[in-house]
This record gives sequence, structure tokens and C-alpha cells, in this order.
Amino acid sequence: MLLALRDCDTADSRKRVNYQKKVYEVIKKYDLAWEKLKKVYRKTRFISYPENYVKDRYFHLASKSEDLTWMVDVENKFHKIIKEWLLLPKSVLD
Repeated sequence: MLLALRDCDTADSRKRVNYQKKVYEVIKKYDLAWEKLKKVYRKTRFISYPENYVKDRYFHLASKSEDLTWMVDVENKFHKIIKEWLLLPKSVLD
């Protein structure tokens, strides 16, 4: 991701759009990998709270998230900022 973002730092608008597509593709690959991980994890672990679950009274990400999203919270926030920055029309990304 960082290498793709680095390449976007260019004055050439044509190159920038191509590199922005590359950044978008990296995000899509990440999303696919995340979905695959959840499918595998789901086979051996609970990904939702069981009935009558008593929540932890302390604040830490793992206890405040019912599923696995606590593991990638920072990445999700980072990707949201990047997507807002890209602002590419859907036709360019396809």
C-alpha cells in the first residue's frame, strides 16, 4: 500500500490516475484476503458473542468488538481516508 501511495506522488496526472487505480486494487485485494481469513477463522472460533455473554468492563479493542474487526481497525480507518482521497469515478476504477 505504501509503495502504491508513494507512486501517486507525481505531477503527471495520467500517471497519478494509473497509480491511484493501483492503490484501489491493493485495497480490493486486502478486502478479499480479509474475507478469506474470516471464513477460515469462523470454522474454529466464535465470531459473535454467545447468548448471555458478559462483556468485559475494561476497554480494549478485542473485548469491544464482537467479530474480528478489532484486528484490522487501524487498516479500515486508513483505507477509509485513502478512498475519500482517491475520489475516482467508478468508470475509472473499472
